[in-house]
Amino acid sequence: PRGGFAGRECLWRDIVLNDSLCFSRHCNDRMRERGFDEGWVQQVVLQPDQTIGRGKRTIYHRRYKDTFKNKEYLLRVFVEDDGVERKVVSVYRTSKIMKYWRQEK
Repeated sequence: PRGGFAGRECLWRDIVLNDSLCFSRHCNDRMRERGFDEGWVQQVVLQPDQTIGRGKRTIYHRRYKDTFKNKEYLLRVFVEDDGVERKVVSVYRTSKIMKYWRQEK
């Protein structure tokens, strides 16, 4: 498997974690650089604290506390859905939670 991730090839010619979630090469590189585990990213997509839809792209948010730094962060996972597959295109964390967090209306 490419990039150390197990899984079948998906239609996007990138890697896949399971039958419903692909990871782009860009995302795979960013995850490795930023120390994110693919299981953690999948958990955010399956059980987000907040979801923001924008056309075919959905942003999944999960707040968490880094106990080592004693600081709260927001993990943002960007997923494109073409109706056949869901592809994680990018993932990053930010300490600017209120900039991206959407208040309930």
